[in-house]
Amino acid sequence: MKMPQLLKNRQGFTLVELLVAMTLLTVGLLSVASMQTVALNNGSISYKISAASYLAREAMDDIASWDIANVKLNTDATDAVYLNQKGGQTFTVVGGGTFTITYTTSTSTPAVGTTRIEVKVTDAGSGKAVRDVTITSFKRVV
Repeated sequence: MKMPQLLKNRQGFTLVELLVAMTLLTVGLLSVASMQTVALNNGSISYKISAASYLAREAMDDIASWDIANVKLNTDATDAVYLNQKGGQTFTVVGGGTFTITYTTSTSTPAVGTTRIEVKVTDAGSGKAVRDVTITSFKRVV
């Protein structure tokens, strides 16, 4: 039996070509999904670091505003706990996590009459490795 002329000239994809195309499409979609997961994780870490930076600046501003007669500014302290408004040791940022803040004061700075203040914010709640945020400032106490 002879094939009609219309069917002889028809060209299309073979099964092998279709399988190769589907494999390439699958690899591409899986790569995009993997990149999305990494992007979401990095966004979460970035938010935590931003929250910790904000808390560090707030604590530094508060400590720098202490009266120069405050004994905490005139003595050396290492890793003293900075307390929240309710007297607790942790600070919670909605969506950002729970943090602890410590500060170190040092009166043995090169300039006489100044106190070196270092504030360190540490992630206290997530268990994930997020970098600590540390900022340093000086306050003249003379």
